[in-house]
This record gives sequence, structure tokens and C-alpha cells, in this order.
Amino acid sequence: MYLTALTQRERLFALVIRWLQGRLEPSDGRFLTLSFLVDPVITSHVLTNFLRDIAAPEDGSLRLERLRTKHDVRQRIADAWPDLTPRATELLSEFRKRPEHFYPTTPVDLVAVTASEHDLKAMVRFKNITRIADKVSRRATARFDQEIRRRAEALKGEGSRGHDDAEGELFVEAERLVCLDIASGSLPVRPPDFLVHDLVGVKLIGDPSGLERFESRVAVHPQVISVQRTEHRGVYRDTHLVVELACPPLAASVDWLRAQNWDQAARRGLTAATLRRWIPEYVESAERSFFVEILLTTREDLVESEFGRGLHEERTERQREGLMWARQLPTNVALIIMYALLVAVGPKTEVQDLPVKLAGRYLPDTIAVLLGRLFDLDIDRSPLSVPSAGGGTDRV
Repeated sequence: MYLTALTQRERLFALVIRWLQGRLEPSDGRFLTLSFLVDPVITSHVLTNFLRDIAAPEDGSLRLERLRTKHDVRQRIADAWPDLTPRATELLSEFRKRPEHFYPTTPVDLVAVTASEHDLKAMVRFKNITRIADKVSRRATARFDQEIRRRAEALKGEGSRGHDDAEGELFVEAERLVCLDIASGSLPVRPPDFLVHDLVGVKLIGDPSGLERFESRVAVHPQVISVQRTEHRGVYRDTHLVVELACPPLAASVDWLRAQNWDQAARRGLTAATLRRWIPEYVESAERSFFVEILLTTREDLVESEFGRGLHEERTERQREGLMWARQLPTNVALIIMYALLVAVGPKTEVQDLPVKLAGRYLPDTIAVLLGRLFDLDIDRSPLSVPSAGGGTDRV
């Protein structure tokens, strides 16, 4: 994965490629833990100040509220504005009647930004572990789709024994061969193949003139290094800005990080003293910028995207249905990415081995085994078994 919201994105990408190839280095677990502890502290105050300048430059009086489920997000949107178009009003009315129809328990990590009691100005979403793994696995499948199809056609032309009667089996074998070549390094993977710009995604909400003002402020902001602009015109509309922001100077970053309270590092397997000792090398070897994705959207288009034809969960289901023939590659890439991210947030910094190989065969249930390893959870056994006094298992 190439997560552009991180300053250590190059080193993280190199680690992931090694893991896809089954190569583990002793410092990998420590680096993953350090990255997801330190990097957010480097970038968060830069991003906070930037968004305040863009969304509310006059008085800066913004209220922040953390939301953890999609129901909470949609309820916040439904409460935000009394006067909308008939279409948006109808969608919100349907949500109020049948909230369970709108995937209420979908987990999110999101901050709602309001300028008054209900006036929703922005939403800042931090992509969670499963969504990162899902996106990278889909990118991997898209990257190697043509190669898998080419090999399936070659197998068909050869009349390979065991595969000439079923096209599905040809794809399975072709996918296995591609996985082997990725794992051996003969099929290269480059940063654009696994690019994720929206680890941090911001929606700025306003009327058309307000969105123009937002975009103008982004263009001239002193922390902005570059802006990539695209427009989405489909069942709903928005403008995408991939904004590159400058990090603080090196010395200021090191001093800022050392001054933080790092007691929470103990829950990740690091002492505060150890973490502070590694800070200078981490900052000095990192990139001096990071990226954030900004979507400029009107209130009505936001309602359409969250309640109407652009419903996010329905789009996710359609994307997954489009990969029905793909089994080994997306499953294994997702499991490897999830394992790396679970190491990053888990209580252990030592990784003894890589439990998932790209060319192996696993069920998605393997995530239970990974969780058990990292968090000492006995979650992959039968509920009918109980530990015996001697440490074995007795069945009742």
C-alpha cells in the first residue's frame, strides 16, 4: 500500500512489497508501530490549522464531534439543514422512517465539523483497517486483471489438462501463477498500483459560491505544495482535490514530538523513552510533505451520496461483486495488508513470521487467526470447548 497521508510512505510501501514476497525483517513490527503512533502527531496540527483556515477563516469557531457509526453520520446530516430540495427532503424522510435500511452499524472513524449547533461545514474521515485493506486488494486485482486474463487465454490455447472444460478453473490457475510471479518479484508492483490518497478524506460542504471560495483558499494557502483536481459527475457530483501539505521544519517537528505525552505507547509495546529515542531518525528519514483528499460538495449532493443512488455501502457491494472470479489475489493481499495494520495498532512490536503467503490459499476467516496471534485472543476455537487445567482443551 502506498498511503500518501503518511510521511514514511516510501518505507511503508517497501515493507509491504517485501511481505507480499514473503520476506520479513526484524525491525518491521517496530517500524509499523512507530509509523502509526508518530505520523499522526506530525501531521494532525498542520491539517487542523489548514482546515480551519479553509472552512472558517473569519472567526475560526468550529465544533468538532467524533462519530463512530454510519447511523451517527447520517443522523448528523439529517439534523443539519431544514430547507433542502424536494429530492433531498424525500431521501431524509425515508431515512427517518427506516434507519435500519441504511447500514446503521457500518463502522466509521469520522469527525463532524459544525459552525453552529447544527450547521455542518465539513466531515473528516479516517479510513479504517478493513477499508484500507479492501481498497488495496481491489487495486491489486485491477492492476493484474489483464495479466490474469492473458494467462487464462494462454492456458485455454494450450488445452491444459484439468482446465479445458471450465473457464472458471482457467482463471483460478492463471491467478495462482500471477500470485507466484508477484511473490518471486518477476511481476513488479509500483507505488501507483497500490496508491491510496484518501487515508484522510475531507468533505467540505456548501453552496456553489461557497465551494468556489473553499477552492480559492486552498490554492493560495501557504502550507499547500500542490493540488490535483478532478470532477465527478454521476448520480451525485463533487470536485476532488488531492492536496499536498508541507510538514513543519525538521527541528520543530522533532521538538514537538519529544514534548508529547507518549504514555499510550505502552499499549503498543513501546516505552515512552524508547519512542522518544527513535523520533529524530524517523523524522529525518521521512518525506517533508503529506497528502489529504478533499471533496467539495453541495448539501444536496452530500444527501444523494449518503442516502440516495450514491449510497456508499451499495457501491462497495457492487465493487466486490465485480471481482467474483478473483479469489486468491484479493483475499491474500487484503489479509497481508490487514496483518500489517493490525501489527501497527496492536500490543506487540515483534513479528516472528508472516502467517499469510501471497501464493497460499486461505479463507477470509483467517483474520480471526491473525487477531488471535496479535491480541492473545482465543477467538478461533469452538464455543463448545473449554481450556483444561493443564492448558489443553477439553470438549464438553
